[in-house]
Amino acid sequence: MQEHSIDLLKRVGVGEVSVAVETASGRLQRLLGKNLALEKVSRTINMLADRKIFTRGFFMLGFPTETEEEMRSTISFAHASRLHLALFFTPNPFRNTGLYDMFAKAGKLPKDTRTIDYEYYGSPFNASEVPDGKYRWLYRWAYYGFYFNPLRALRIARDRPSVADIPLRAYKLLRNVASFRRLRETSS
Repeated sequence: MQEHSIDLLKRVGVGEVSVAVETASGRLQRLLGKNLALEKVSRTINMLADRKIFTRGFFMLGFPTETEEEMRSTISFAHASRLHLALFFTPNPFRNTGLYDMFAKAGKLPKDTRTIDYEYYGSPFNASEVPDGKYRWLYRWAYYGFYFNPLRALRIARDRPSVADIPLRAYKLLRNVASFRRLRETSS
Protein backbone atom coordinates (compact mmCIF):
# COMPACT_ATOMS: atom_id res chain seq x y z
CA MET A 1 0.00 0.00 0.00
CA GLN A 2 1.35 3.41 -0.90
CA GLU A 3 1.72 6.24 1.58
CA HIS A 4 -0.73 8.38 -0.39
CA SER A 5 -3.42 5.67 -0.11
CA ILE A 6 -2.97 5.43 3.65
CA ASP A 7 -3.15 9.22 3.97
CA LEU A 8 -6.46 9.11 2.08
CA LEU A 9 -7.76 6.38 4.39
CA LYS A 10 -6.89 8.53 7.41
CA ARG A 11 -8.45 11.61 5.82
CA VAL A 12 -11.82 9.93 5.25
CA GLY A 13 -11.88 8.72 8.83
CA VAL A 14 -10.72 5.11 8.70
CA GLY A 15 -9.82 4.20 12.25
CA GLU A 16 -9.13 0.46 12.04
CA VAL A 17 -7.51 -1.89 9.53
CA SER A 18 -6.89 -5.64 9.57
CA VAL A 19 -3.95 -7.34 7.87
CA ALA A 20 -4.07 -11.09 7.14
CA VAL A 21 -0.43 -12.16 7.24
CA GLU A 22 -1.20 -15.82 8.14
CA THR A 23 2.45 -16.97 8.16
CA ALA A 24 5.93 -15.48 7.86
CA SER A 25 7.17 -18.65 6.18
CA GLY A 26 7.76 -18.21 2.45
CA ARG A 27 7.40 -21.96 1.92
CA LEU A 28 3.99 -22.07 3.64
CA GLN A 29 2.84 -18.94 1.85
CA ARG A 30 3.60 -20.60 -1.48
CA LEU A 31 1.69 -23.73 -0.39
CA LEU A 32 -1.28 -21.53 0.55
CA GLY A 33 -1.02 -19.44 -2.63
CA LYS A 34 -0.55 -16.30 -0.48
CA ASN A 35 2.91 -15.04 -1.57
CA LEU A 36 3.03 -11.85 0.52
CA ALA A 37 6.09 -9.65 0.44
CA LEU A 38 6.72 -9.46 4.20
CA GLU A 39 8.92 -6.35 3.86
CA LYS A 40 6.05 -4.57 2.13
CA VAL A 41 3.58 -5.74 4.80
CA SER A 42 5.94 -4.41 7.51
CA ARG A 43 6.21 -1.04 5.76
CA THR A 44 2.43 -0.84 5.43
CA ILE A 45 1.94 -1.69 9.12
CA ASN A 46 4.50 1.00 10.02
CA MET A 47 2.77 3.61 7.84
CA LEU A 48 -0.59 2.74 9.46
CA ALA A 49 0.98 2.98 12.93
CA ASP A 50 2.59 6.33 12.09
CA ARG A 51 -0.90 7.66 11.31
CA LYS A 52 -2.37 6.10 14.47
CA ILE A 53 -4.71 3.88 12.48
CA PHE A 54 -5.50 0.97 14.79
CA THR A 55 -4.15 -2.15 13.09
CA ARG A 56 -4.70 -5.80 13.88
CA GLY A 57 -2.92 -8.76 12.32
CA PHE A 58 -4.22 -12.26 11.67
CA PHE A 59 -1.82 -15.20 11.92
CA MET A 60 -2.14 -18.98 11.81
CA LEU A 61 -0.03 -21.51 13.69
CA GLY A 62 -0.07 -25.26 13.09
CA PHE A 63 -0.18 -25.80 9.35
CA PRO A 64 0.58 -29.33 8.14
CA THR A 65 4.34 -29.69 7.58
CA GLU A 66 5.02 -26.45 9.52
CA THR A 67 8.29 -26.66 11.42
CA GLU A 68 9.15 -25.12 14.76
CA GLU A 69 11.46 -22.66 12.98
CA GLU A 70 8.62 -21.55 10.66
CA MET A 71 6.23 -21.18 13.60
CA ARG A 72 8.80 -19.13 15.51
CA SER A 73 9.38 -16.88 12.47
CA THR A 74 5.64 -16.09 12.31
CA ILE A 75 5.55 -15.35 16.03
CA SER A 76 8.69 -13.19 15.76
CA PHE A 77 7.21 -11.24 12.85
CA ALA A 78 4.11 -10.46 14.93
CA HIS A 79 6.12 -9.56 18.04
CA ALA A 80 8.47 -7.26 16.12
CA SER A 81 5.64 -5.52 14.26
CA ARG A 82 3.92 -2.30 15.23
CA LEU A 83 0.51 -3.98 15.11
CA HIS A 84 -1.86 -2.97 17.87
CA LEU A 85 -3.50 -6.40 18.06
CA ALA A 86 -2.49 -9.86 16.87
CA LEU A 87 -4.79 -12.84 16.68
CA PHE A 88 -3.29 -16.29 16.32
CA PHE A 89 -5.63 -18.88 14.81
CA THR A 90 -5.42 -22.61 14.24
CA PRO A 91 -5.95 -23.78 10.65
CA ASN A 92 -9.05 -25.92 10.21
CA PRO A 93 -9.39 -28.39 7.31
CA PHE A 94 -12.92 -27.75 6.11
CA ARG A 95 -13.97 -30.05 3.26
CA ASN A 96 -13.66 -28.80 -0.31
CA THR A 97 -10.90 -26.31 0.52
CA GLY A 98 -7.22 -26.14 -0.37
CA LEU A 99 -6.42 -26.43 3.32
CA TYR A 100 -8.32 -29.73 3.49
CA ASP A 101 -6.24 -31.03 0.59
CA MET A 102 -3.07 -29.82 2.32
CA PHE A 103 -4.03 -31.70 5.51
CA ALA A 104 -4.91 -34.85 3.52
CA LYS A 105 -1.63 -34.80 1.55
CA ALA A 106 0.36 -34.47 4.78
CA GLY A 107 -1.65 -37.28 6.42
CA LYS A 108 -2.83 -34.86 9.12
CA LEU A 109 -6.62 -35.06 8.77
CA PRO A 110 -7.99 -35.58 12.25
CA LYS A 111 -9.79 -38.88 12.76
CA ASP A 112 -13.31 -39.02 14.12
CA THR A 113 -13.78 -35.24 14.28
CA ARG A 114 -16.58 -33.26 12.80
CA THR A 115 -16.32 -29.68 11.65
CA ILE A 116 -18.40 -28.73 14.69
CA ASP A 117 -15.38 -29.83 16.76
CA TYR A 118 -13.03 -27.34 15.09
CA GLU A 119 -11.94 -24.24 16.92
CA TYR A 120 -9.98 -21.25 15.70
CA TYR A 121 -8.30 -20.71 19.06
CA GLY A 122 -6.60 -23.82 20.31
CA SER A 123 -7.45 -26.70 18.01
CA PRO A 124 -8.32 -30.20 19.21
CA PHE A 125 -5.41 -31.39 17.06
CA ASN A 126 -1.95 -30.26 16.04
CA ALA A 127 -1.19 -30.69 12.33
CA SER A 128 2.35 -29.24 12.41
CA GLU A 129 5.64 -31.08 12.72
CA VAL A 130 6.07 -29.57 16.20
CA PRO A 131 5.39 -31.91 19.16
CA ASP A 132 2.08 -31.16 20.90
CA GLY A 133 3.57 -29.83 24.14
CA LYS A 134 5.95 -27.50 22.30
CA TYR A 135 3.14 -26.39 19.97
CA ARG A 136 0.91 -25.41 22.91
CA TRP A 137 3.84 -23.58 24.53
CA LEU A 138 4.59 -21.64 21.31
CA TYR A 139 0.90 -20.82 20.85
CA ARG A 140 0.75 -19.32 24.35
CA TRP A 141 4.07 -17.53 23.83
CA ALA A 142 2.69 -15.94 20.67
CA TYR A 143 0.02 -14.19 22.76
CA TYR A 144 2.03 -13.52 25.91
CA GLY A 145 5.04 -12.16 24.05
CA PHE A 146 2.84 -9.93 21.94
CA TYR A 147 0.58 -8.46 24.60
CA PHE A 148 3.00 -8.24 27.55
CA ASN A 149 4.90 -5.50 25.78
CA PRO A 150 4.46 -2.22 27.74
CA LEU A 151 5.05 -0.04 24.66
CA ARG A 152 2.36 -1.92 22.74
CA ALA A 153 -0.06 -1.52 25.66
CA LEU A 154 0.54 2.25 25.62
CA ARG A 155 0.00 2.42 21.85
CA ILE A 156 -3.22 0.41 22.17
CA ALA A 157 -4.52 2.78 24.82
CA ARG A 158 -3.43 5.85 22.82
CA ASP A 159 -4.67 4.79 19.38
CA ARG A 160 -7.77 2.71 20.12
CA PRO A 161 -10.79 4.31 18.47
CA SER A 162 -13.53 4.94 20.97
CA VAL A 163 -17.26 4.58 20.45
CA ALA A 164 -17.47 8.37 20.73
CA ASP A 165 -15.36 8.61 17.54
CA ILE A 166 -17.97 6.82 15.42
CA PRO A 167 -20.30 9.81 14.78
CA LEU A 168 -17.34 12.02 13.83
CA ARG A 169 -15.93 9.35 11.50
CA ALA A 170 -19.32 8.77 9.90
CA TYR A 171 -19.73 12.52 9.37
CA LYS A 172 -16.26 12.78 7.75
CA LEU A 173 -16.95 9.80 5.51
CA LEU A 174 -20.33 11.18 4.37
CA ARG A 175 -18.84 14.64 3.82
CA ASN A 176 -16.05 13.17 1.66
CA VAL A 177 -18.49 11.02 -0.32
CA ALA A 178 -20.67 14.10 -0.95
CA SER A 179 -17.61 16.13 -2.03
CA PHE A 180 -16.57 13.36 -4.39
CA ARG A 181 -20.05 13.21 -5.94
CA ARG A 182 -20.14 17.00 -6.45
CA LEU A 183 -16.69 16.89 -8.01
CA ARG A 184 -17.73 14.07 -10.34
CA GLU A 185 -20.95 15.88 -11.33
CA THR A 186 -19.16 19.16 -12.12
CA SER A 187 -16.51 17.39 -14.19
CA SER A 188 -19.10 15.53 -16.32
